[in-house]
Amino acid sequence: MQIPNFDDPFGNGPGGRGRPGAGPRTVVISEAVTDEVVADVSRQLLLLDAESDEPIRVVWTSGPGGEVDAALSLFDLQRSLSARVIGLGSGRIRGASVWAFLGPQSDSRYALPHVRFELDEPRSAPGSSDVQREAERVAELRDRCAELLADETHRPADAVAEDLNEGRTLDADDAATYGLVHRVVKSAREIE
Repeated sequence: MQIPNFDDPFGNGPGGRGRPGAGPRTVVISEAVTDEVVADVSRQLLLLDAESDEPIRVVWTSGPGGEVDAALSLFDLQRSLSARVIGLGSGRIRGASVWAFLGPQSDSRYALPHVRFELDEPRSAPGSSDVQREAERVAELRDRCAELLADETHRPADAVAEDLNEGRTLDADDAATYGLVHRVVKSAREIE
């Protein structure tokens, strides 16, 4: 059993989702975006937001996909906070993790030089008993995700839908040109 560290309520110590040295206003995400991860990250974000209006940094150290509904929930939560949320991408961010990464406003999303974004459209869950209902749900999610990406990047919806269908991959500079990130930085100290 792990004993909670009350001097470190945001999980930045051993065993937390954060990493040692990340700082008390930083949340690190390095797992697939699932309901459990979103619940944990949401608690951290809400506590930080209640504590002060100082910016909150959400650092993605690879995002191996996950559940689209959970990612959209995290997108919404980041947009609802009083404090400015700053996103910093590193590693490989793919699938559902991209939707959650879009949570900070466009001028608050940054990437480190070797990040890779892998765009992918939502797919059906394996083992669904109602194939027709699942197909309708996935089609609706596909449309919502394409619309969200088009809105956030100011790109034509049909071009975005094609990029999702093809599974387009963007390096850091491509992501900046595409509109996923505001700027590519070599250090967190360069974030405005």
